Amino acid sequence: MNTLKENSENINRVSNIVLDSLDENTCWTNCWNKDNPLLGHCRVVSAVIYAIFGGSIKWARINERTTHYWNVLPSGKELDLTKGQFTNSVIIPEGTKVTIDETLAGPTMKKTYPLLLKRVTKKLQK
Repeated sequence: MNTLKENSENINRVSNIVLDSLDENTCWTNCWNKDNPLLGHCRVVSAVIYAIFGGSIKWARINERTTHYWNVLPSGKELDLTKGQFTNSVIIPEGTKVTIDETLAGPTMKKTYPLLLKRVTKKLQK
């Protein structure tokens, strides 16, 4: 897809649209928390941002049960829209690059990614 040029106006607009489009149907299985709506969304959000801006996706293991995904935009700037799901005491390691195919793998992403991407692209067209 890679439809938008990376600039601060587009990044802010897309970021707001993505974050406003999250709900229990777009999060990782059994992760929805209305008090922490970013929880369980890092993987799908990073895939949608990748589809819109390109660049790459990074992945890191936070602890035994938790992993995290975020974006590196074509300029090299890191964009982590879901970092707020963690408390300030959580340290996110440097991470390693993963492919979009690795990011989209599995049954949860086959459900959540098309849904979130459709919501976001529809709002971007307005």
